[in-house]
Amino acid sequence: MLSAFPSDRAARWLVLPAAVLMQVCLGATYSWAAYVGALREATGLGQAAVQAPYAVFYYVFPMTMAVLASMPFRLPRRAKAVGGGLLFGASWVAAGFTAADFRLTTLCIGVLGGIGAGLAYLVPVATAVAWFPRHKGLVTGIAVAGFGGGAALLGTVADHLLARPGWTPHDVLRSLGMVFVVVVPLAGLAMRQPSAGGTMLVAPRVPVREVLGGRAFWTLFMTFSVGLAAGLAVNGNLRQLGQAAAGAVSLVPLFALCNAAGRILWGAIADRTGPAASIVANLAAWALMLAAGPFLTGSLEGLRIFAAAAGFVYGGVLVVHPSAVVRLWGPDAFTRVYGWLATGHFLSAMAPPLAGWAFDRTGSFALPLLALAGMAAVAAGIAWAARASLSPGR
Repeated sequence: MLSAFPSDRAARWLVLPAAVLMQVCLGATYSWAAYVGALREATGLGQAAVQAPYAVFYYVFPMTMAVLASMPFRLPRRAKAVGGGLLFGASWVAAGFTAADFRLTTLCIGVLGGIGAGLAYLVPVATAVAWFPRHKGLVTGIAVAGFGGGAALLGTVADHLLARPGWTPHDVLRSLGMVFVVVVPLAGLAMRQPSAGGTMLVAPRVPVREVLGGRAFWTLFMTFSVGLAAGLAVNGNLRQLGQAAAGAVSLVPLFALCNAAGRILWGAIADRTGPAASIVANLAAWALMLAAGPFLTGSLEGLRIFAAAAGFVYGGVLVVHPSAVVRLWGPDAFTRVYGWLATGHFLSAMAPPLAGWAFDRTGSFALPLLALAGMAAVAAGIAWAARASLSPGR
């Protein structure tokens, strides 16, 4: 039955690059800051309004993962990867034809793209961890680094295309979608679990009460939501963060590259220190960076330092939490538990438009940054107080 697949040894080294390639494409919405200025000019809308596709995406994306996690039956991994990839790519292609009505752009990128990404996102992460069980944090970091690295690559591509005469933001969305609709499904075909004794491994279901009835899950939910809110607010408004925004074209790829590097390095940190220490350290770093934000963003050099450091710290949010899920409930439960945890996006997705709303009225992001810094500091304290519940084998 397994003869159609490559051997386990070959598949092990095929899965990881395919996982990264999938994430590079699925991370395209992460580069939304590259479109904000051009969309404001093309549509006449304000900073908060043009964040709508980005914000809606981060509602629908986790909601899709949560629904999948709660389904009484499981869709095959390959079906989710291929089907989700096709829908994600098609949504960007369709968005390219919605220049006349920005509400349709939001529907395509936010709703349809969110469903497609929600179907496919966890497949490469869970599959890579299953193939490299001794390095859960590091492999998780490498797998999801593509999500941040994709924003760097695709944000740079978007900048170049937008600079070409006659190209509009919707032309760019359509062109990139044509790439995604091919690449993601092809990479998804490589997604399969390792076998044992000639039989494909099937993961048991984790009881809902065992997870949702414990302190560990809700501590992770709170810390994840705060870390996500900070990262989404910074990423979505990156080019308008400081008075030096006019020279900030390079900030999107800088943020994204540091985000990708952060995912790998924070994954290694999580492997060495465990869930509690890595989460507390990550939140403390967020609090310091956000508090320094209003002072750093007054100059272009300071803005670059802030973008790089914020990208690095935000990368950690998206690694230390899935790593904690694997350590606390095991790799077999990852897709289900992380699907529930991902509903933290429902709260955090409000951060980019709220920060944009504050900017529209005050001309500054100082208040949102300081508020998020306070939230991160409080969350770090709560995580430290709950460290015993975050210890594997508790």
